[in-house]
Amino acid sequence: MAAGAVTGSRILFLTGAERRMDVQGWERGLALQWRAGDWAGAYQHEGVAGRPWSPAHLRLAWQDGDLALAWIRRARKDGDGWGAGNPPVEGIEAYRVRVTGGESDREWDVTQTAAIYPATEQVVDFPAGGLARIEVAQLGQNGEPGGWTGVDVTIPAP
Repeated sequence: MAAGAVTGSRILFLTGAERRMDVQGWERGLALQWRAGDWAGAYQHEGVAGRPWSPAHLRLAWQDGDLALAWIRRARKDGDGWGAGNPPVEGIEAYRVRVTGGESDREWDVTQTAAIYPATEQVVDFPAGGLARIEVAQLGQNGEPGGWTGVDVTIPAP
C-alpha cells in the first residue's frame, strides 16, 4: 500500500454488511445470471470454498518393503481451537491416495489418516523401480477429492 495505486484505480470499501453468495449445491457448475450493484453478468459457481483442504505433513516411512503413509487432516471449521486433538469432521472422514509415475496409476480410499502402499503393489506399478508421486486428498461429502498434497519418493527396484 505504501507504493500507492495507479491514478483512476477503483477501490472497494467494506462495511461489514457483505454476505457470502447463497448458492445451493445443485447450482454448482451452472452458468447463473448475477447482478451486483451496477454489474450484471453470467458466473459459473464451482463451489471451491466448500471443498476439503489438502492434508498437511504427509510423511512416508519404509516398513519391511511396504511404504507407510501418514498425514494430518486440516479442518475447514473450528480448526484453530486450543483444545487437544483434531476438531470434529462434518460427515464421514475419508481420503483418496494416488500413486503416479509408474507402469500404471493407482488410487484407493481410506477412512483414517494413514495408509500402506504394499511392496506387492509397488512391484506391479514399478517393476524396475523409479520415481513415484504419492498424493493424498480428503474426500468431501459428495465423494469428490478436495486439495491434494504430495511428495516424490524413489521406489527401489525389486
